[in-house]
Amino acid sequence: MIKIEDLSKQFKKDVWAIRNLNLTIPTGMFGLLGPNAAGKTTLMQILATLLNPTSGTVRINGRPLSDAEEIRQIIGYLPQFIEIYPHMTGYDFLDYIGVMKGMNDPRLRKSAIDTILEKVNLQTKAKDKVRTYSGGMKQRLGIAQALLASPEILIVDEPTAGLDPEERIRFRHLLSEFSIKRTVLLSTHIVSDIESSCQRLAVMKQGVLAFVGSQRQLQARAEGKVWQVEVKEEQFLRLVGNPEIQLIHSRRIPGGIQCKLIASDSPTANALSLSPSLEDGYLALIGGEAS
Repeated sequence: MIKIEDLSKQFKKDVWAIRNLNLTIPTGMFGLLGPNAAGKTTLMQILATLLNPTSGTVRINGRPLSDAEEIRQIIGYLPQFIEIYPHMTGYDFLDYIGVMKGMNDPRLRKSAIDTILEKVNLQTKAKDKVRTYSGGMKQRLGIAQALLASPEILIVDEPTAGLDPEERIRFRHLLSEFSIKRTVLLSTHIVSDIESSCQRLAVMKQGVLAFVGSQRQLQARAEGKVWQVEVKEEQFLRLVGNPEIQLIHSRRIPGGIQCKLIASDSPTANALSLSPSLEDGYLALIGGEAS
């Protein structure tokens, strides 16, 4: 469990990345959604003991952030951008990380590395230099180092960036399996990653918590506000220029444009009300800030 109380992070005068954040992250998969500059990465770095908070407290499985060395022994962390030594092979990189994590028995370390390479589908590339890896392969290697040594807490920041659809599905299954009796915090702006993995989630917006609850509760934020309309081009321009209307997507159809919108009231006489998805609830909550 991760327990966060009154957490704030200030980088310079009047610039707060996080302000008065209170959140309890239980065992299992927990999702953190938010647009760019919401404060998600700053929070991940604080939890990984890479940044000190300005104020507030955090306890990770009962340990305060001041016990940084102990916390680093029980967490796995995948940052948004991971630096990997390009001259090392994938296997050698994981072997180095294993030693850093205290996996001192060479036989046990090798067995763990072989297992994790298979799980992230890199076993055939283990002896290749990292500099030859594609962006997706480097991301999978980053996932592997985070999972190595079976940490009690796993913190992953935008973990599916650069992965193709098949690898994204593989990673979701891997996280779900790993989260049994462990805490996994998945931070992302990709709603589908949360939808398939996390029943409980939080949404950050401009450094504060805008929502904590279940997927169903987030969906309900858009109840009665999601519409499908078919309009001519002139009417479409008026709709998207209306600050009270949020365009989700549009496509051309014979005779006009079909749109999916979020609006408090029916935007046209012929608008069709739709049941909200999780993404609709998220967009209704954060307004036009999604990115």
